[in-house]
Amino acid sequence: MKLPLQVSFHGIDRSEALENLIAKEVEGLHKFDADLISCRVAVESEGRHQNQGRECSVRVSLNAPGHEFIMNTKNEDAHAAVRAAFDSLARQVKDNAAKRRGN
Repeated sequence: MKLPLQVSFHGIDRSEALENLIAKEVEGLHKFDADLISCRVAVESEGRHQNQGRECSVRVSLNAPGHEFIMNTKNEDAHAAVRAAFDSLARQVKDNAAKRRGN
């Protein structure tokens, strides 16, 4: 069963490549825990920082039975921010699934 996914963009143009990366990352998480319920991802462009370009903020909210995982990351590269958020979530999801299985 495909995990329900909601992706929103704020202050940044919608990107098919970024949406595809997010969908791929979500599917990867779903392989670790088939009981995941839903995932919401918000990609937001923040104001300019001193001597830097615009920073991109990514917030991922992932729901599992009895648990909600929330991860926030920032990077000048939206793709890097997405990968960092999902890398951190993968570790948490694996640990949570193992605890539920009693491992």
